Amino acid sequence: IIQKLTKVKNKSCPDIKQEDLDFLEHQTAKTKIIIEYLLKGGIDDSLGKKDKTNLSDLFNSVKTTIEFEINNHKGFSSLKKRNWSCDLIINCDENLKVGGNKYLLWNVIENLAINAEEAIKSRKESGIIWISAEKEESRVKIIVKSDGPPIDKEKIDYVKKVLQSSGKREELGKIDYPVDTLLQGYYNYGLGLKMVVWIIKGKYNRDIRLISKDNQSPVFEFTLEGV
Repeated sequence: IIQKLTKVKNKSCPDIKQEDLDFLEHQTAKTKIIIEYLLKGGIDDSLGKKDKTNLSDLFNSVKTTIEFEINNHKGFSSLKKRNWSCDLIINCDENLKVGGNKYLLWNVIENLAINAEEAIKSRKESGIIWISAEKEESRVKIIVKSDGPPIDKEKIDYVKKVLQSSGKREELGKIDYPVDTLLQGYYNYGLGLKMVVWIIKGKYNRDIRLISKDNQSPVFEFTLEGV
């Protein structure tokens, strides 16, 4: 796909932007790793635990993706709004690393950031998303938060059940999503949250928590092993 698009860009459609190709290449590489991991059924955890991931690079990669989506009104956004803005602020030492596959962790951070972006877009004209990481002895604490609206009361029980689960597929599959809330035009905190919990709890054996109160903007926190 990348090779074909590059040929199109060079020969017949010079107006295709390089950043579009870069974005697609990144998404393709991420998808390939995740598919390979799923095909192995999680038996071989080398993809998930033995790698070293630079968090500053990871966060900025997610930021690029979110900004691409906002600027182009493409990607995973379900809600379309006239004019709105969303800033994403990164707070992380440029040399901070954790043990874990970058594409699986990319999926975690992206899903949490996308949830925050969708929430902001559904209720506000503008907002801010913060992604931060800090070293705590041998571990690294990661926080994703925003100034968006609280999680809908119709969905908060679902979110808590997913977060309190073991992270195993069988258990996650039995937690029903409140489908009726789709009619209200508020789409975040769905299957993406299950993927986040499956990776953090099911694969890394770490806890992920919603540390904000029900009437506050959501704040998610989890820790990984530093390297």
